[in-house]
Amino acid sequence: MHAVPLTLVAATGHSFLGNVNGWLLASLLIGSIPGIILGSLASGRVDENLVRYALAAMLAVSAIKMIAA
Repeated sequence: MHAVPLTLVAATGHSFLGNVNGWLLASLLIGSIPGIILGSLASGRVDENLVRYALAAMLAVSAIKMIAA
């Protein structure tokens, strides 16, 4: 749920620099709402260890991609 306010704060900061694509921002915010709802519903039904390992894997992949870039 914290992603929506974080996106709005980041967009506000970037708008002062003049490099915000309004259509892309709206698409990001609209697309995050179903993700929040589905994630909230699934979080109570999925094994906690599975969520923990999936999150760790995604963070590891992100770190590798950032290092490789």
